[in-house]
Amino acid sequence: MDGKGNTDGSGRLTLLADAGGTKTSWVLTGGDEVLKYKASGINLAVMTKEAVLSAVLEAADMMGAENAAAVGKIRYYGAGVIDSRNILILDSVLKNVFPGAEAVYGSDLLAAAEAGLGDSCGIVCILGTGSNSGVYDGRKIVSNIHPGGYILGDEGSGSALGKMLLADYVKGMLPESISEKFASEYPDLSYGEIVRNVYKGDNPAGYLASFAPFVLSCRGDSYADGLVERNLRNFIERSVLPYGLDSYDIAVAGSVGTECRAELERLGGEYGLKFIRFVKNPLDVLAARVSEESEDGI
Repeated sequence: MDGKGNTDGSGRLTLLADAGGTKTSWVLTGGDEVLKYKASGINLAVMTKEAVLSAVLEAADMMGAENAAAVGKIRYYGAGVIDSRNILILDSVLKNVFPGAEAVYGSDLLAAAEAGLGDSCGIVCILGTGSNSGVYDGRKIVSNIHPGGYILGDEGSGSALGKMLLADYVKGMLPESISEKFASEYPDLSYGEIVRNVYKGDNPAGYLASFAPFVLSCRGDSYADGLVERNLRNFIERSVLPYGLDSYDIAVAGSVGTECRAELERLGGEYGLKFIRFVKNPLDVLAARVSEESEDGI
């Protein structure tokens, strides 16, 4: 939702960001209403500083100059917040766009844990454009299997599912029923376009993930069901079971994870895992908590 937060320019708004490879969710809270925006994805691990700046400026333009100038605190959770160099780049960009604002940074995995598990221990999973998992002790992530990114890992994610589909497509291995629907959905898609976007595009993971909704829309077809199940099994076997914590509650965040809730719960029963909560957008949960804290004067 776009709109004004009835600000007085005193820097009293809190800006929360949950950045993934496909989109970034921004939430302004502290004014008369909670304002939500969707802008371009940000992944610090694979994007240049210029690309990050462009994505942040896009979000600031959506907010409007008055709201942007009133931001006093920023809580940024995002993909690629894994080392000090990435954080320095992001800090420089945010201070350029929101001068005077104080910023704190955490991984998108921490945001998912805080939203899905609160102050309880458990395993947290992200299944969106990319994927990730970790063990959460109620305050911080204490163990993490590296996701590996869209080339070396990201099992269970939208990019992995899209890659599986396109890998079959370029080899001419799609079954007839899926091939006809795919051709209708993407009539102008060429092999050259796929190669350019995957190997030279600005956001290859996001590009691959853009085909995941097609696969999910085809569920009920044995081929599509097989891709989805294989993708989720890969994630469970490579990014959940190795923790050796079968008794831990598991929270899942992300669009693919919530869309595949039934499949995950079924597979969880098979593997002896307990999925207790699915949160499509962790920022909605976190923003509500910030609003409650503001009202309570915390």
